[in-house]
Amino acid sequence: MSYQSAVRSLWVDRDFIAPYTTSLMAKTDLASGPRSGRESGSRRSWVYWTVATIVLLAGFADLARGGETLAPILLVIGYCVLVPLAILR
Repeated sequence: MSYQSAVRSLWVDRDFIAPYTTSLMAKTDLASGPRSGRESGSRRSWVYWTVATIVLLAGFADLARGGETLAPILLVIGYCVLVPLAILR
């Protein structure tokens, strides 16, 4: 393999990606305001986050105490149920 063929095989086409980046990016319309039916800082969202935090803290406290039954249940409920609910709400 010659030097030129080695350089050609390592050459990267930088112009190939440019036409595709703008069409795949999300279109944001900031002038329309918040989504209909949802407020970004609603009280319900804070309730979900508060309950998730309390359940997770209780799970970690029980785990530190040596709990082998209640701690994993609380942590799984907190991480797999309540945190995703808080994010989605």
